[in-house]
Amino acid sequence: MDVLGGMIKQFRQDLILTQKQLGELLDVQKPQISKLENSTNGATIYTILKVFQITESRHLL
Repeated sequence: MDVLGGMIKQFRQDLILTQKQLGELLDVQKPQISKLENSTNGATIYTILKVFQITESRHLL
């Protein structure tokens, strides 16, 4: 797991979201979230930005 994947996983866990729930918010399937967290594929900057937008908006609630 690289630093970015670890950060995404930590944000997801801090928000008490499953990979499936985060995938639904991002409009991707659970395996894509798993790959993103474990850095087994190249995530697009768009997906990464969406992850951080969701985590940021959830922190503000």
